[in-house]
Amino acid sequence: MLLGLATPGQAISAVDPQVLLFLFSMFVISKGLEMSGDLEAFSSWLISKSKGGLKTYFLFSYAFGLASAVIMNDSLAIMGTPIVLNYARKAKMNPRPLLYVLAFAVSLGSAMTPIGNPQNSIIAIESGLKSPFLDMLFYITPFSLLSLGALSLISVVLFGRLKGVERVQAGNPELTHTSSGLARLSLLVAVVGILLSDILRIFGYGGLTIAEGALPGALLLLLFSNRRLELLRRVEWKILLMFVGLFIYARGIYDGGLLSPLLPSGGTVPGNSGLLFTIIISSIVLSQVVSNVPAVILLMPYLRSAIPASDPLLWSSFAAASTLAGTLTLLGAASNLIVVEQAELQGVKISYAGFLKYGIPVTAISVLILFIVFRGYMLV
Repeated sequence: MLLGLATPGQAISAVDPQVLLFLFSMFVISKGLEMSGDLEAFSSWLISKSKGGLKTYFLFSYAFGLASAVIMNDSLAIMGTPIVLNYARKAKMNPRPLLYVLAFAVSLGSAMTPIGNPQNSIIAIESGLKSPFLDMLFYITPFSLLSLGALSLISVVLFGRLKGVERVQAGNPELTHTSSGLARLSLLVAVVGILLSDILRIFGYGGLTIAEGALPGALLLLLFSNRRLELLRRVEWKILLMFVGLFIYARGIYDGGLLSPLLPSGGTVPGNSGLLFTIIISSIVLSQVVSNVPAVILLMPYLRSAIPASDPLLWSSFAAASTLAGTLTLLGAASNLIVVEQAELQGVKISYAGFLKYGIPVTAISVLILFIVFRGYMLV
Protein backbone atom coordinates (compact mmCIF):
# COMPACT_ATOMS: atom_id res chain seq x y z
CA MET A 1 0.00 0.00 0.00
CA LEU A 2 2.87 2.39 0.75
CA LEU A 3 4.35 1.70 -2.71
CA GLY A 4 1.02 2.51 -4.34
CA LEU A 5 0.47 -0.96 -5.77
CA ALA A 6 -2.80 -1.17 -3.86
CA THR A 7 -5.01 1.66 -2.58
CA PRO A 8 -6.84 1.32 0.76
CA GLY A 9 -10.05 0.64 -1.16
CA GLN A 10 -8.40 -2.06 -3.26
CA ALA A 11 -6.85 -3.55 -0.13
CA ILE A 12 -10.24 -3.88 1.56
CA SER A 13 -11.84 -5.37 -1.55
CA ALA A 14 -8.95 -7.86 -1.90
CA VAL A 15 -9.78 -9.54 1.41
CA ASP A 16 -12.18 -12.45 0.97
CA PRO A 17 -14.50 -12.56 4.03
CA GLN A 18 -15.78 -16.02 3.06
CA VAL A 19 -12.29 -17.50 3.39
CA LEU A 20 -11.77 -15.82 6.78
CA LEU A 21 -15.17 -17.03 8.00
CA PHE A 22 -14.42 -20.58 6.89
CA LEU A 23 -10.97 -20.63 8.53
CA PHE A 24 -12.38 -19.17 11.75
CA SER A 25 -15.05 -21.88 11.89
CA MET A 26 -12.55 -24.70 11.35
CA PHE A 27 -10.07 -23.26 13.88
CA VAL A 28 -12.83 -23.11 16.52
CA ILE A 29 -13.81 -26.74 15.87
CA SER A 30 -10.21 -28.04 15.86
CA LYS A 31 -9.49 -26.24 19.15
CA GLY A 32 -12.67 -27.73 20.61
CA LEU A 33 -11.44 -31.21 19.71
CA GLU A 34 -8.07 -30.44 21.27
CA MET A 35 -9.51 -29.06 24.52
CA SER A 36 -11.96 -31.97 24.91
CA GLY A 37 -9.17 -34.54 24.97
CA ASP A 38 -10.19 -36.17 21.70
CA LEU A 39 -6.82 -35.55 20.10
CA GLU A 40 -4.99 -36.96 23.12
CA ALA A 41 -7.20 -40.03 22.79
CA PHE A 42 -6.24 -40.21 19.12
CA SER A 43 -2.55 -40.16 20.07
CA SER A 44 -3.03 -42.97 22.61
CA TRP A 45 -4.83 -45.07 20.01
CA LEU A 46 -2.01 -44.42 17.56
CA ILE A 47 0.60 -45.52 20.09
CA SER A 48 -1.37 -48.63 21.08
CA LYS A 49 -1.57 -49.81 17.47
CA SER A 50 2.02 -49.10 16.49
CA LYS A 51 4.28 -52.15 16.56
CA GLY A 52 7.34 -50.91 14.72
CA GLY A 53 8.83 -51.30 11.26
CA LEU A 54 6.74 -50.78 8.14
CA LYS A 55 3.48 -50.94 10.12
CA THR A 56 4.44 -47.88 12.16
CA TYR A 57 5.21 -45.86 9.03
CA PHE A 58 1.92 -46.91 7.43
CA LEU A 59 -0.02 -46.18 10.61
CA PHE A 60 1.49 -42.73 11.16
CA SER A 61 1.23 -41.80 7.46
CA TYR A 62 -2.40 -42.79 7.05
CA ALA A 63 -3.57 -41.76 10.54
CA PHE A 64 -2.15 -38.24 10.28
CA GLY A 65 -2.90 -37.98 6.56
CA LEU A 66 -6.57 -38.98 6.81
CA ALA A 67 -7.09 -36.94 9.98
CA SER A 68 -5.73 -33.85 8.23
CA ALA A 69 -8.46 -34.14 5.59
CA VAL A 70 -10.99 -33.44 8.37
CA ILE A 71 -8.96 -31.34 10.81
CA MET A 72 -7.04 -28.55 9.07
CA ASN A 73 -3.41 -29.58 8.52
CA ASP A 74 -1.90 -26.63 10.39
CA SER A 75 -3.96 -27.53 13.46
CA LEU A 76 -2.96 -31.18 13.15
CA ALA A 77 0.70 -30.19 12.85
CA ILE A 78 0.36 -28.21 16.09
CA MET A 79 -1.21 -31.18 17.85
CA GLY A 80 0.71 -33.97 16.11
CA THR A 81 4.22 -32.76 16.88
CA PRO A 82 3.94 -33.30 20.67
CA ILE A 83 2.43 -36.74 19.96
CA VAL A 84 5.47 -37.73 17.88
CA LEU A 85 7.97 -36.25 20.35
CA ASN A 86 6.29 -38.01 23.28
CA TYR A 87 6.23 -41.28 21.32
CA ALA A 88 9.93 -40.98 20.45
CA ARG A 89 10.84 -40.12 24.02
CA LYS A 90 9.11 -43.24 25.37
CA ALA A 91 10.77 -45.39 22.71
CA LYS A 92 14.16 -43.72 23.30
CA MET A 93 14.51 -43.20 19.56
CA ASN A 94 15.45 -40.39 17.18
CA PRO A 95 12.19 -38.42 16.61
CA ARG A 96 13.23 -36.90 13.26
CA PRO A 97 12.01 -39.76 10.99
CA LEU A 98 8.48 -39.59 12.40
CA LEU A 99 8.52 -35.77 12.39
CA TYR A 100 9.30 -35.90 8.66
CA VAL A 101 6.51 -38.45 8.18
CA LEU A 102 4.12 -36.16 10.09
CA ALA A 103 5.03 -33.11 7.97
CA PHE A 104 4.73 -35.02 4.69
CA ALA A 105 1.53 -36.85 5.68
CA VAL A 106 -0.47 -33.76 6.70
CA SER A 107 0.36 -32.18 3.34
CA LEU A 108 -0.48 -35.23 1.23
CA GLY A 109 -3.60 -36.20 3.17
CA SER A 110 -5.09 -32.73 3.60
CA ALA A 111 -5.32 -32.30 -0.17
CA MET A 112 -8.50 -34.41 -0.28
CA THR A 113 -11.00 -31.83 1.00
CA PRO A 114 -11.60 -28.06 1.20
CA ILE A 115 -11.41 -28.31 5.01
CA GLY A 116 -7.99 -29.99 4.93
CA ASN A 117 -5.89 -26.86 4.49
CA PRO A 118 -6.24 -23.10 3.88
CA GLN A 119 -5.19 -23.16 0.22
CA ASN A 120 -7.89 -25.71 -0.63
CA SER A 121 -10.42 -23.50 1.15
CA ILE A 122 -9.39 -20.55 -1.01
CA ILE A 123 -9.65 -22.60 -4.21
CA ALA A 124 -13.02 -24.02 -3.17
CA ILE A 125 -14.46 -20.58 -2.49
CA GLU A 126 -12.87 -18.49 -5.24
CA SER A 127 -12.88 -20.97 -8.14
CA GLY A 128 -16.65 -20.96 -8.51
CA LEU A 129 -16.90 -24.76 -8.32
CA LYS A 130 -20.48 -25.90 -7.73
CA SER A 131 -19.59 -28.73 -5.37
CA PRO A 132 -15.99 -28.23 -4.15
CA PHE A 133 -16.16 -30.74 -1.28
CA LEU A 134 -17.47 -33.58 -3.43
CA ASP A 135 -15.28 -32.64 -6.41
CA MET A 136 -12.04 -32.56 -4.43
CA LEU A 137 -12.93 -35.72 -2.55
CA PHE A 138 -13.67 -37.56 -5.80
CA TYR A 139 -10.67 -36.42 -7.85
CA ILE A 140 -7.95 -36.09 -5.20
CA THR A 141 -8.63 -39.06 -2.89
CA PRO A 142 -6.92 -41.64 -5.18
CA PHE A 143 -3.83 -39.44 -5.35
CA SER A 144 -3.74 -38.89 -1.58
CA LEU A 145 -4.21 -42.56 -0.73
CA LEU A 146 -1.56 -43.68 -3.22
CA SER A 147 0.93 -41.00 -2.17
CA LEU A 148 0.47 -41.80 1.54
CA GLY A 149 1.18 -45.45 0.74
CA ALA A 150 4.25 -44.42 -1.24
CA LEU A 151 5.36 -42.23 1.69
CA SER A 152 5.21 -45.26 4.00
CA LEU A 153 7.34 -47.36 1.67
CA ILE A 154 9.81 -44.55 0.98
CA SER A 155 10.19 -43.96 4.74
CA VAL A 156 11.44 -47.51 5.24
CA VAL A 157 14.13 -46.90 2.61
CA LEU A 158 15.03 -43.40 3.84
CA PHE A 159 14.94 -43.95 7.61
CA GLY A 160 15.19 -47.70 8.15
CA ARG A 161 13.44 -49.76 10.79
CA LEU A 162 12.27 -47.97 13.91
CA LYS A 163 13.78 -49.41 17.07
CA GLY A 164 12.38 -49.16 20.57
CA VAL A 165 8.73 -49.06 19.51
CA GLU A 166 7.98 -52.13 21.62
CA ARG A 167 8.81 -50.09 24.75
CA VAL A 168 6.08 -47.52 24.12
CA GLN A 169 2.93 -47.88 26.20
CA ALA A 170 -0.28 -46.00 25.44
CA GLY A 171 -1.53 -43.73 28.20
CA ASN A 172 -5.09 -43.36 29.47
CA PRO A 173 -6.18 -39.90 28.36
CA GLU A 174 -8.75 -38.04 30.43
CA LEU A 175 -11.65 -37.48 28.07
CA THR A 176 -14.19 -34.83 29.04
CA HIS A 177 -17.20 -36.69 27.66
CA THR A 178 -19.59 -33.73 27.54
CA SER A 179 -17.02 -31.54 25.79
CA SER A 180 -15.94 -34.41 23.57
CA GLY A 181 -19.50 -35.12 22.44
CA LEU A 182 -20.07 -31.44 21.71
CA ALA A 183 -16.80 -31.11 19.80
CA ARG A 184 -17.49 -34.19 17.70
CA LEU A 185 -21.05 -33.00 17.04
CA SER A 186 -19.74 -29.59 15.94
CA LEU A 187 -17.40 -31.26 13.45
CA LEU A 188 -20.24 -33.41 12.13
CA VAL A 189 -22.52 -30.38 11.77
CA ALA A 190 -19.82 -28.48 9.87
CA VAL A 191 -19.14 -31.36 7.46
CA VAL A 192 -22.88 -31.88 6.88
CA GLY A 193 -23.29 -28.14 6.27
CA ILE A 194 -20.48 -28.14 3.71
CA LEU A 195 -21.93 -31.18 1.95
CA LEU A 196 -25.38 -29.53 1.97
CA SER A 197 -23.83 -26.47 0.32
CA ASP A 198 -22.40 -28.72 -2.41
CA ILE A 199 -25.69 -30.54 -2.97
CA LEU A 200 -27.72 -27.32 -3.15
CA ARG A 201 -25.33 -25.83 -5.71
CA ILE A 202 -25.39 -29.00 -7.82
CA PHE A 203 -29.17 -28.61 -8.10
CA GLY A 204 -28.96 -24.89 -8.87
CA TYR A 205 -29.58 -23.45 -5.40
CA GLY A 206 -26.44 -21.42 -4.76
CA GLY A 207 -27.45 -19.51 -1.64
CA LEU A 208 -25.27 -21.41 0.84
CA THR A 209 -21.47 -21.16 0.61
CA ILE A 210 -19.14 -23.71 2.22
CA ALA A 211 -18.11 -21.02 4.75
CA GLU A 212 -21.73 -20.55 5.78
CA GLY A 213 -22.16 -24.32 5.84
CA ALA A 214 -19.26 -24.71 8.29
CA LEU A 215 -20.27 -21.82 10.55
CA PRO A 216 -23.13 -23.61 12.44
CA GLY A 217 -20.63 -26.18 13.71
CA ALA A 218 -18.45 -23.45 15.21
CA LEU A 219 -21.46 -21.58 16.62
CA LEU A 220 -22.64 -24.78 18.27
CA LEU A 221 -19.41 -24.93 20.25
CA LEU A 222 -19.33 -21.24 21.06
CA LEU A 223 -22.95 -21.20 22.27
CA PHE A 224 -23.02 -24.39 24.35
CA SER A 225 -19.43 -24.94 25.53
CA ASN A 226 -18.74 -23.88 29.11
CA ARG A 227 -15.20 -22.99 27.99
CA ARG A 228 -16.22 -20.66 25.16
CA LEU A 229 -13.99 -17.77 26.29
CA GLU A 230 -10.93 -20.02 26.47
CA LEU A 231 -11.91 -21.43 23.08
CA LEU A 232 -12.01 -17.95 21.55
CA ARG A 233 -8.66 -17.05 23.14
CA ARG A 234 -7.04 -20.14 21.61
CA VAL A 235 -8.30 -19.55 18.07
CA GLU A 236 -5.39 -18.86 15.68
CA TRP A 237 -6.12 -15.12 15.38
CA LYS A 238 -2.59 -14.40 14.17
CA ILE A 239 -3.08 -16.77 11.24
CA LEU A 240 -6.37 -15.08 10.33
CA LEU A 241 -4.62 -11.71 10.44
CA MET A 242 -1.84 -13.12 8.29
CA PHE A 243 -4.43 -14.07 5.66
CA VAL A 244 -5.71 -10.50 5.56
CA GLY A 245 -2.15 -9.39 4.81
CA LEU A 246 -1.67 -12.12 2.21
CA PHE A 247 -4.79 -11.10 0.28
CA ILE A 248 -3.63 -7.48 0.16
CA TYR A 249 -0.08 -8.52 -0.76
CA ALA A 250 -1.33 -10.75 -3.56
CA ARG A 251 -3.59 -7.99 -4.92
CA GLY A 252 -0.63 -5.61 -5.14
CA ILE A 253 1.57 -8.21 -6.84
CA TYR A 254 -1.19 -9.07 -9.32
CA ASP A 255 -2.14 -5.48 -10.14
CA GLY A 256 1.53 -4.62 -10.51
CA GLY A 257 1.89 -7.37 -13.14
CA LEU A 258 4.97 -8.80 -11.45
CA LEU A 259 4.04 -12.41 -12.23
CA SER A 260 2.77 -11.87 -15.77
CA PRO A 261 6.11 -12.57 -17.52
CA LEU A 262 6.51 -15.80 -15.55
CA LEU A 263 3.10 -17.36 -16.03
CA PRO A 264 1.59 -18.30 -19.38
CA SER A 265 -2.08 -17.55 -19.90
CA GLY A 266 -4.56 -20.32 -20.54
CA GLY A 267 -4.61 -19.50 -24.24
CA THR A 268 -0.91 -20.20 -24.70
CA VAL A 269 -1.01 -23.67 -23.21
CA PRO A 270 -1.92 -26.37 -25.74
CA GLY A 271 -4.57 -28.80 -24.47
CA ASN A 272 -5.55 -29.89 -21.00
CA SER A 273 -2.37 -31.95 -20.56
CA GLY A 274 -0.23 -28.86 -21.10
CA LEU A 275 -2.35 -26.85 -18.68
CA LEU A 276 -2.20 -29.66 -16.12
CA PHE A 277 1.60 -29.69 -16.36
CA THR A 278 1.70 -25.89 -16.04
CA ILE A 279 -0.55 -25.95 -12.97
CA ILE A 280 1.57 -28.59 -11.23
CA ILE A 281 4.95 -27.02 -11.96
CA SER A 282 3.94 -23.39 -11.28
CA SER A 283 2.25 -24.38 -7.99
CA ILE A 284 5.26 -26.32 -6.74
CA VAL A 285 7.90 -23.80 -7.82
CA LEU A 286 6.11 -20.68 -6.57
CA SER A 287 5.26 -22.36 -3.26
CA GLN A 288 8.96 -22.80 -2.48
CA VAL A 289 9.41 -19.03 -2.74
CA VAL A 290 6.36 -17.69 -0.87
CA SER A 291 4.79 -20.87 0.68
CA ASN A 292 1.76 -22.58 -0.79
CA VAL A 293 -1.04 -20.39 0.62
CA PRO A 294 0.35 -17.12 -0.83
CA ALA A 295 1.18 -19.03 -4.03
CA VAL A 296 -2.47 -20.03 -4.44
CA ILE A 297 -3.65 -16.48 -3.80
CA LEU A 298 -1.17 -15.17 -6.38
CA LEU A 299 -2.04 -17.80 -8.99
CA MET A 300 -5.83 -17.61 -8.61
CA PRO A 301 -6.41 -14.60 -10.93
CA TYR A 302 -4.32 -16.18 -13.70
CA LEU A 303 -5.93 -19.60 -13.40
CA ARG A 304 -9.45 -18.17 -13.27
CA SER A 305 -8.81 -16.90 -16.78
CA ALA A 306 -7.49 -20.30 -17.88
CA ILE A 307 -9.77 -22.77 -16.05
CA PRO A 308 -13.58 -22.56 -16.28
CA ALA A 309 -15.50 -22.96 -13.03
CA SER A 310 -17.18 -25.96 -14.65
CA ASP A 311 -13.88 -27.91 -14.77
CA PRO A 312 -13.54 -29.60 -11.37
CA LEU A 313 -10.71 -31.82 -12.63
CA LEU A 314 -8.25 -29.00 -13.27
CA TRP A 315 -9.27 -27.05 -10.16
CA SER A 316 -8.77 -30.22 -8.13
CA SER A 317 -5.35 -30.70 -9.71
CA PHE A 318 -4.46 -27.16 -8.60
CA ALA A 319 -5.55 -27.98 -5.04
CA ALA A 320 -3.55 -31.21 -5.02
CA ALA A 321 -0.42 -29.68 -6.57
CA SER A 322 -0.33 -26.63 -4.30
CA THR A 323 -0.74 -28.86 -1.25
CA LEU A 324 1.80 -31.40 -2.47
CA ALA A 325 4.25 -28.50 -2.80
CA GLY A 326 4.58 -28.56 0.98
CA THR A 327 6.57 -31.80 0.84
CA LEU A 328 9.58 -30.35 -0.97
CA THR A 329 11.08 -27.70 1.34
CA LEU A 330 10.43 -26.23 4.77
CA LEU A 331 9.11 -23.06 3.14
CA GLY A 332 6.62 -24.98 1.02
CA ALA A 333 3.92 -25.06 3.70
CA ALA A 334 3.20 -23.33 7.01
CA SER A 335 2.55 -26.75 8.58
CA ASN A 336 6.23 -27.63 8.02
CA LEU A 337 7.35 -24.56 9.93
CA ILE A 338 4.93 -25.36 12.75
CA VAL A 339 6.41 -28.86 13.12
CA VAL A 340 9.98 -27.55 13.05
CA GLU A 341 9.31 -24.69 15.48
CA GLN A 342 7.65 -26.94 18.05
CA ALA A 343 10.32 -29.60 17.71
CA GLU A 344 13.06 -27.03 18.19
CA LEU A 345 11.47 -25.91 21.45
CA GLN A 346 12.05 -29.50 22.63
CA GLY A 347 15.67 -29.48 21.48
CA VAL A 348 15.12 -31.33 18.20
CA LYS A 349 16.47 -29.40 15.20
CA ILE A 350 15.50 -29.97 11.58
CA SER A 351 17.46 -28.02 9.00
CA TYR A 352 16.34 -26.72 5.60
CA ALA A 353 18.90 -28.99 3.91
CA GLY A 354 17.82 -31.99 5.97
CA PHE A 355 14.17 -31.51 5.05
CA LEU A 356 15.07 -31.02 1.39
CA LYS A 357 17.15 -34.23 1.38
CA TYR A 358 14.06 -36.30 2.17
CA GLY A 359 11.58 -33.96 0.51
CA ILE A 360 13.05 -34.43 -2.97
CA PRO A 361 12.28 -38.18 -3.32
CA VAL A 362 8.89 -37.84 -1.59
CA THR A 363 7.89 -34.93 -3.84
CA ALA A 364 9.22 -36.54 -7.02
CA ILE A 365 7.24 -39.75 -6.50
CA SER A 366 4.14 -37.84 -5.39
CA VAL A 367 4.27 -35.58 -8.47
CA LEU A 368 4.52 -38.66 -10.68
CA ILE A 369 1.48 -40.19 -8.95
CA LEU A 370 -0.41 -36.91 -9.28
CA PHE A 371 0.26 -36.57 -12.99
CA ILE A 372 -0.61 -40.23 -13.69
CA VAL A 373 -3.88 -40.02 -11.72
CA PHE A 374 -5.09 -36.80 -13.32
CA ARG A 375 -3.88 -37.73 -16.79
CA GLY A 376 -5.85 -40.94 -16.33
CA TYR A 377 -8.98 -38.94 -15.53
CA MET A 378 -8.51 -37.00 -18.78
CA LEU A 379 -8.26 -40.19 -20.81
CA VAL A 380 -11.39 -41.78 -19.32
